Amino acid sequence: MKNTAQESEKENANKITMKGTKDGLLIVFPDEPGWNDLIQQLGDILDGSKSFWIGASTSVDLGSHKLDETQINRLYEMLNKRYHLILDAIYSMDEETRQFAEKNNLKVGKTHPSSSRTSLAGTDILQSLNTPSNAIYLKQTLRSGQTVRFDGNVIIY
Repeated sequence: MKNTAQESEKENANKITMKGTKDGLLIVFPDEPGWNDLIQQLGDILDGSKSFWIGASTSVDLGSHKLDETQINRLYEMLNKRYHLILDAIYSMDEETRQFAEKNNLKVGKTHPSSSRTSLAGTDILQSLNTPSNAIYLKQTLRSGQTVRFDGNVIIY
């Protein structure tokens, strides 16, 4: 039984997590697996709720991943053109990655204040988005009869 819990913790530690913050959407990449696998995982997550996040101001915390300018441009294109997210900031422990992001007029930093990477190990709190302090940000009009369901705060602007 203990092995199953440890395997589950390890599996969750390798998942992309998403969180609503006061500034918009935060996407936190784990340090493992490889970049291509993570991009595929992000696509799968966003495909599941493609219209839900439209127009959200988005920050990405890459952790220790080192991206070149081409990879940053591809991430920007993916988020912007495919999912209509507004990429505002990239956080990375790698100095070169931050420099490339700055060249693309993005805000940069080492880690996002809301990502507290050390406290995320072995948890799925960001992916579930079910704690009362979490929020989603919608930049869209809700018409009569439309509903938004979320176990947390819903902010519409």
